[in-house]
Amino acid sequence: MIDHIKSELHRKYYSELYNMGFWLSQMLISCRFQGNPCQETDFEYFHDYNYGNCFRFNNVSNTREVKNAGWRNGLRLELSTGDLDQQFFSIKSGVRIVVHNQSIVPFIDEEGIDVSAGFQTNIAIKKTIINRLSSPYSDCVEDYSTEQNLEKNEFFKYLKDFFYMGNYTQKYCLKACLQKFIIASCGCYDFKFPIPVSNSGSRP
Repeated sequence: MIDHIKSELHRKYYSELYNMGFWLSQMLISCRFQGNPCQETDFEYFHDYNYGNCFRFNNVSNTREVKNAGWRNGLRLELSTGDLDQQFFSIKSGVRIVVHNQSIVPFIDEEGIDVSAGFQTNIAIKKTIINRLSSPYSDCVEDYSTEQNLEKNEFFKYLKDFFYMGNYTQKYCLKACLQKFIIASCGCYDFKFPIPVSNSGSRP
C-alpha cells in the first residue's frame, strides 16, 4: 500500500516532493568536520525514491579531505528526526547513512546503514580502491563515453544520452538496462530505477 502511494506521488507530484519531506534546516542541530563548524550550505540535496529528501556532504563541487584519523576529525552530526507521527510514509524513525565515492550515483536502499534515533553512533570506514586493467587483459573499459566505445556498444550510447551515471558502475548499468527494457515493453518507467532524461530534458 505504501509503495503504491509513493509511486502515485512520484508520478503526479514529483516537483513538490521536497516540501513533503524533512528539510535539512529542520534536521540539522549541529555539524562539525575536522573539528570546524559546518553549515546547511555545505550539503547538496538530492531525491531518493525510498527515502525522500537526501543530503550529501563533501560533494564534487565542495571537496573536503580528512587529514587525520579518529572520530573527532571526521564528520560529526547531531540531527533531529522528528516524531514518528510526522512521517506519513514511513514505519520507522532514524536516518540512513551512505558513504560513497563522489564520482558515482549511490543506491541508498541497497548500500546504506540505518542509524537509530536517540542514540550516539560511530561509523569507522576504510577505503579500498581496485583498478582493473582494460583490454586486452579484460573486458573492462577505462571510459565508456569515448567515441570509440560508443560506436562499439549501443547501450553505452543510450547511457550517455539519457542517464547521468558518473563513473561506470556495474550496479548502475544493470539498473539502467532494466529501465530501458521497461520503457521498451510498456512505454513507462519505474521510479525505483535511474530515471532517463536527455541533455535537452526530454525522455526516451
